[in-house]
Amino acid sequence: MDLYWWLTSNSKVEQPVNDDYGRGLVLALSYFAQFAHGTVATSRVFEIIDRVPDIDPYDLKARAPSIVKGKIQFKAVSGIL
Repeated sequence: MDLYWWLTSNSKVEQPVNDDYGRGLVLALSYFAQFAHGTVATSRVFEIIDRVPDIDPYDLKARAPSIVKGKIQFKAVSGIL
């Protein structure tokens, strides 16, 4: 069943199939998949932000490496000012 046909044929007020309201609603619904993906991604970001790390960064008695040295190389990074 075509979604556009269903939306326009089930309205309480009989309107022609080529009305602007039905077309706008179908256009808005066409973005529903992207909206759903964005909602899932947003919830995942908040899960990461809200998680409690295994290592307490504020514990002064925790073990720390005595020497840290090495090189960091960034490849294919964009957007850094």
